[in-house]
Amino acid sequence: MDILSLKKLALLGAHQKPLELSSVEFATHIDSSQQTAARKLKTLEDKKLISRQILPDGQLISITKYGIDLLQRN
Repeated sequence: MDILSLKKLALLGAHQKPLELSSVEFATHIDSSQQTAARKLKTLEDKKLISRQILPDGQLISITKYGIDLLQRN
């Protein structure tokens, strides 16, 4: 599990309200390629740590209750 990516999303505010963010933008925040950033977001979503709504030019990302609980334990 990539807790560092989840923490970065929290620092960007996704724990408080849906965050509009593209994979390219997220890649710059985690210092990786767009493909790696997209893969990390998909993994976090598959593990139910975030929810995503795909938009024409990005996505809305929210950290789920389960994700917030995990962050509080770490």
